[in-house]
Amino acid sequence: MNHLTHIRRRTVAGLLGPLALAGAGAGLAGWTLLLPGPLLIAPTLWVLLLIVQSLRHFSRSGPQLQEEILAHNLLYSIYALLRLAAWAWLISAAMALVGISFLRALAFALDWRVTPALGLGFAFLGILALSAFQFCRQLLHIPASIEASSNYRMSRFYRLWSLLTPARLHRAGWALLLLYAGVALAGTASLLLAGQHGSGAGLALLHLAVLSHFLFWRRDGEPAPARAPSGMQRPNILLMGVDSLRHDRVNSGRGLTPHADALAAKGFHFTRCYVPCARTAPSLASLLCSNWPQDHGIRDNFATPDEAKLDGLPLPAHLAQQGYDTVAISDWCGSDLGKFPFGFNTVDLPEDQWNIRYLLRQGPKDLRLFLSLFTHNDFGRVFLPEIHFLAGIPMTRQLGLATRRAISGMARKGGQPFFINTFFSSTHAPFGSEHPYYVRFADGAYQGACKFVMGGLTEPFEVVQRQGQGKAFFDYEQILKLYDGCVQSFDDELQRILDHLAACGLADNTIVVLYSDHGMEFFERETWGQGNSVIVDEGARIPFVLHDPRVPGGQCIDAVTRSIDIAPTLLDLAGLPIPPAMQGVSLRTAMADPQAAPSLSAYSETGVWFTRVPSLEAEHVTYPDLPDLLEIPDKGKGDITLKPHCKGLVVAAKDRMLCTDRWKLVRQPMRHGVEYKLFDLRNDPECWHDVAAGHAEVLGEMRGRLEAMVAADPDLRAGTAAVECRP
Repeated sequence: MNHLTHIRRRTVAGLLGPLALAGAGAGLAGWTLLLPGPLLIAPTLWVLLLIVQSLRHFSRSGPQLQEEILAHNLLYSIYALLRLAAWAWLISAAMALVGISFLRALAFALDWRVTPALGLGFAFLGILALSAFQFCRQLLHIPASIEASSNYRMSRFYRLWSLLTPARLHRAGWALLLLYAGVALAGTASLLLAGQHGSGAGLALLHLAVLSHFLFWRRDGEPAPARAPSGMQRPNILLMGVDSLRHDRVNSGRGLTPHADALAAKGFHFTRCYVPCARTAPSLASLLCSNWPQDHGIRDNFATPDEAKLDGLPLPAHLAQQGYDTVAISDWCGSDLGKFPFGFNTVDLPEDQWNIRYLLRQGPKDLRLFLSLFTHNDFGRVFLPEIHFLAGIPMTRQLGLATRRAISGMARKGGQPFFINTFFSSTHAPFGSEHPYYVRFADGAYQGACKFVMGGLTEPFEVVQRQGQGKAFFDYEQILKLYDGCVQSFDDELQRILDHLAACGLADNTIVVLYSDHGMEFFERETWGQGNSVIVDEGARIPFVLHDPRVPGGQCIDAVTRSIDIAPTLLDLAGLPIPPAMQGVSLRTAMADPQAAPSLSAYSETGVWFTRVPSLEAEHVTYPDLPDLLEIPDKGKGDITLKPHCKGLVVAAKDRMLCTDRWKLVRQPMRHGVEYKLFDLRNDPECWHDVAAGHAEVLGEMRGRLEAMVAADPDLRAGTAAVECRP
């Protein structure tokens, strides 16, 4: 049984079990025991309140989204809203049942007369008390989840947050549970002592239905290690990717990533590895296909599967042909692993995030905020995945558990080698993490807008607006502290995965790779994000650590390498042929002798700018803000893509760079023509000084190679730099 099937069965049991018990209790004691009027009215009024509040704040979704909804997706929007309302009603009804069952037991114990008004009051008490408790749990343990769906300033909750601790919440939870159980026992005993055995049995079943929630929905524990048989011929491969992880956070000497550092100490740390485009979709495609973006066709995060040219057997497909069981695991940041046909046998992923119907199913914020309190679990994953996998919600722990389950599952299969690629959103903006990581480096007394996450990034139009703002608009030091907390949360999860790999007896025959899809620019050129500049390294340069237990390691390799070299290297280490379509090279010779590392040139290009970023020169070729570039050509599918007449300009406006061990050449399209800048990395690693005038020979040689790549770009149409892209 695969993990998702197990989740579905467990979820159905968790839903049907309490309902069956409640139904049995109602049958024994009479339907009136449940106070059907208040049980129906209270959740209905509560959900109507949420809907009204959500519609009041509908404008927060942004003008472009509103236009698309009203013109083409109105009926689907209504369906999405009703679907969420139905789930909100069921959850509210379950909490109302807690309040009513508590009232029933209390009334029997104290000989009260229960009126409909009293029943309605306790039904609302159940909804409000349990929602408030769950809100407090989320506010402490995963505040990024609240911020992702809140229409309200988070500073309103700072005072409440300061009162919360894990121990206090734990004690409060047990106090509520014991209070409920004590009153339930007293009420049931009163009925039985009075000789009302049928009503007593019914009341007992009703309370068991409520309490069974704690049996079915307890937090998943660690999967048990499964010992793999010895004597496997080919090595397993485990890739651990982290979105937006900067190269300078691994092996930094700060003790920030002790477990990744330990992996590098016994393996190989390639310190100057570059991706060809610092955006997720093109970067992952380049890594798995070992092709440049202009060759595999995925140039941005808005590419469609039809635009991908993956005929050259991506790494997962090639390994599958060679008998490997290939698996992709990720959260909201890694849906591209399933969107494009990379050849994974199994994908444990959400749907594509760039889809209008997927976004509509997430619902408006007020309703979504309520549901998000109850969906960071298997129930949400099965029935409300759009909210469970909501962008910005940290899922480091969940992905770690999923990876360990997958490893145990592979171990049970026997001798079949596996390839697992787990891709974490841990260090992606807005840099939310679970407790205690978001205060691991930050001051808990901080009262600014970035207490839990980088503020102002909860809506697409806000991201576009903030992308155009410079360092002065941000609480820079606090953001860095949040980011480092995210880094450390991943590092701790990495160690749990490696420990589990060893417990399964697989550590001695598993190649482990740590990588990122791109780094993160923190205002090195007054710009934050990634893919905005190729002059600085912080976006295109990634951490790349490889440990093959069969190969003596402990080496730092400082030569230039590329993410397109990872797939050929893994195939070479596994003793498998490298497909001729792969454009990278194997780094195995460098692992044997770092002095024999191949002399490579790294190519990288900028991604789609969300807006005109502060680092762009005044004369740089550019285009309108991102919302005006996008369209939804197939209203039935709902995929969000670039407008066809804008794609040529987007490609033409890209900055491109070619980098060797010493030199970096940057090509920038300006309104008056192309400009070139040459930087001496040995003497100017941060690329502040253009030395092209003093090194004409180097400039000419590198310019020739870079222009050859530009000329071969099939997406670059002649003259597009002068074309005006209209919304």
